[in-house]
Amino acid sequence: IKTAGAADKKTNLTAENISEGKVDLTDLEANTAHTVEIYNGETKRGSIAFTTYPKVSGDGKRYYLTGNENLQTFLDDITAETQIVLVLPAGSNYSLDAALILPNQLTSLTIWGLPGGEQPVLKLKSMNLDATVTNFKLWIQNVEIIGTSAADDYLMNDNPSNARTISEFKLENCSMHTFRGIFR
Repeated sequence: IKTAGAADKKTNLTAENISEGKVDLTDLEANTAHTVEIYNGETKRGSIAFTTYPKVSGDGKRYYLTGNENLQTFLDDITAETQIVLVLPAGSNYSLDAALILPNQLTSLTIWGLPGGEQPVLKLKSMNLDATVTNFKLWIQNVEIIGTSAADDYLMNDNPSNARTISEFKLENCSMHTFRGIFR
């Protein structure tokens, strides 16, 4: 592995790496350009250059999205995780005609827009929590958030049937418009 400003790292491939045609590279610095070269003995067989993702914060399992997902379907399919980070690619556009209904097992959701180019866009009526959720954290980073109707949209349209705590709410480096307000 060749990284500008650092010593080259050599990784010997195992028989399993060779048969699967892959190797996991660990301890790579975030947001850094790397080049991997593969050799058979002293003969160079190929190379590939790539840049690692920037550091992404937030609680829970990270899901790196492509920009083609239906967010509601994607969230509905996550049934085991209680804390998740949705990482949106720069320039992506997610548009929902209705509210984004957050699954009842979620206690923490981070929506993280990757830098580079245009901010990811999230267009929706609102985000709604399940009535049974009692504690929730929401963090949105580097996303343009657009409401579908300024007359009746709130980013979080929260009307719980029992006591609820929103223990953390962050909007960082976001632009938000066409909403009536943030919380209801």
